[in-house]
Amino acid sequence: MKWFRLYSSVLNDPKVQQLPPTLFKHWINILCVASDYEPRGELPSIKELAFALRIKPAACERIVSSLRQVGVIDKSTAGQLCVHNWTQRQRESDNIAARVEKHRRRNNPDSDTVAIRNVTLHETLQKRSVDTDTERDTDTETFLVSEKDLLNVAVVEKASASAAVWNDRTLSQTAERIRATLRLPSAAVPNLKTTLAQYPCAPPYLEGEAASCAEYYANEAHKKVSLTGFNRWMKRSERERLQGLESSS
Repeated sequence: MKWFRLYSSVLNDPKVQQLPPTLFKHWINILCVASDYEPRGELPSIKELAFALRIKPAACERIVSSLRQVGVIDKSTAGQLCVHNWTQRQRESDNIAARVEKHRRRNNPDSDTVAIRNVTLHETLQKRSVDTDTERDTDTETFLVSEKDLLNVAVVEKASASAAVWNDRTLSQTAERIRATLRLPSAAVPNLKTTLAQYPCAPPYLEGEAASCAEYYANEAHKKVSLTGFNRWMKRSERERLQGLESSS
């Protein structure tokens, strides 16, 4: 499991604490993306980053620009985006796998061959499991999509609307939170539930789409977002999401 250091000093960092709530959320998610990216601390292209954050590329450009202005994202002379002070705050020693491998090599010079053989066998067994056990594979993919959406990590997993099942409580709670984000009247909740039920049961993903939709209408000086506008937004987003999955498979 990958992880990164988040220091409590952010509580006293004005440039972080003055970020609007939505922008603060995107900053945390971008840290997650940077932690998973290779080399760690750097960020993928705007298009890839937008997919990871579940937002439009144009909105991603604005977010990155805002975060660069406050100094939490840098851009090298070569044009590479990266998290500010990543190497100073994230230690190489945090890489447990590398430390274990270094220890093995120091104590057993012949361990390289064994390690390579074990990794190859593990990957072969994983592939065989995916290829032969359709039912178990479907369950695993559903779990991974939910987990990755929860962490907002840039990992593409195949899924469809039928792959996940809503329960009424989660659907109602998600609809209410999205209603508040979009500033729709309470009477819109039943129609929102109908809309959300068409999509995979991944509340963080849907709530992220709602936040992006509201931000789009606010930043672009469009008319106030409506249920119809949100429906159009979700249809377009889902179409682009599925196209992304197809192109990556």
